[in-house]
Amino acid sequence: MINTIIIDDHSLFNDGLCLILKESKSFKVIEQVYDSRHAYFKCLSLKPELVIIDYNMPYINGLEVVKQIN
Repeated sequence: MINTIIIDDHSLFNDGLCLILKESKSFKVIEQVYDSRHAYFKCLSLKPELVIIDYNMPYINGLEVVKQIN
């Protein structure tokens, strides 16, 4: 299974994607993050294999978060 973190400020999308991925035997959602300001620390502590991130978020956009965790 691929340990995955979903980072998206829209809870409906975040929760929906989580449900879809949980039905798959290929992915394990280890965290859902709704605030981009918390994304770096969650990724640092959990070390996911896959991060699914929204580009357009308040505070820090998805591209900047990717730069932080890379």
